[in-house]
Amino acid sequence: MVLSELNHKGATKVLLEVNPANKRAIRAYEKCGFHKIKDLEDHLQLMEWTPDSN
Repeated sequence: MVLSELNHKGATKVLLEVNPANKRAIRAYEKCGFHKIKDLEDHLQLMEWTPDSN
């Protein structure tokens, strides 16, 4: 599902976990409006998208 569709359906945020070593994925998510919010214990990074972050 596309983020704009989620926004249209009323989503207030989307969270995802990404491996910090996967720089290409992180950059792609950032281009879509995601931003890093914290490092997780299991060597993953939490990223968040909100409708107003575009």
